[in-house]
Amino acid sequence: GDGGGGGDLAFYPTAHTGATQQPHYSGGGWAGGGGDGASQPMAGADFSAVGGYEAGDAAAGEYGDASAYGDMSAYGSNSAQENLEWSKQHRKVNIWTGRFEDEPPLLEELGIDFNSITERTKFVLSPRQQFDSSAMEGADLAGPLVFAFALGLFLLLGGKVHFGYIYGMGAMGCACMYVLLNLMSVHGIEMYNTVSVLGYCLLPMVLLAGMALVLPMSGTFGFVVSCLCVGWCAKSATSMFIGLLNMHDQFLLILYPVGLVYCCFAMLTIF
Repeated sequence: GDGGGGGDLAFYPTAHTGATQQPHYSGGGWAGGGGDGASQPMAGADFSAVGGYEAGDAAAGEYGDASAYGDMSAYGSNSAQENLEWSKQHRKVNIWTGRFEDEPPLLEELGIDFNSITERTKFVLSPRQQFDSSAMEGADLAGPLVFAFALGLFLLLGGKVHFGYIYGMGAMGCACMYVLLNLMSVHGIEMYNTVSVLGYCLLPMVLLAGMALVLPMSGTFGFVVSCLCVGWCAKSATSMFIGLLNMHDQFLLILYPVGLVYCCFAMLTIF
């Protein structure tokens, strides 16, 4: 009617009485699930080319099938799982520290071995002991640095600030002995071993500096004790050099320059 016959409306059966149909693509355009024009292609719409290539080509497999590469998400998980299994089989992790149980201690990684330091210190403290060349294998600088710092600390307690003199004379003495020993020996010696030997044998000078804190060293007593400490240091260092270089016939030739090096440290301690 003309709008007044609202009560004469009749409901006719239709094919769309079920669930609402979803839009779908039918070649020429998109079709909806309802309305009069749902079954007709959208006017002026052409979605056959999507992303720069034909949709039909993708369906035909022109650009490859992703299934041919397998499940890509499994690669990362498989690799992590294999690493975890390998770690469990070969290396054990401490659950408290998070470190590997077979990992060496930090001091050992830094080249600080307290057993070797103790052996070399015992040899210096007992000059009559026969030197074993294997004790100087893997020479370190931890002991020499500690002894040099201890010498400077004792001198500082006595009112003498000689840290620069200690390290300066030590560097010059090591350089001179390195050149001299390489000229005298056949096989030669490394600078690292030279510094290690002279540094470890500085221990009697540390004891002399400690004695100077409680005893007067300006008289005859100080002179005698200083000479004994110099001879002690020189004898220990010479024995080490001879054992390393197999120069048993040149004991006095090495003893003299080594003694001069330690005389400089003795004068720092007394005066």
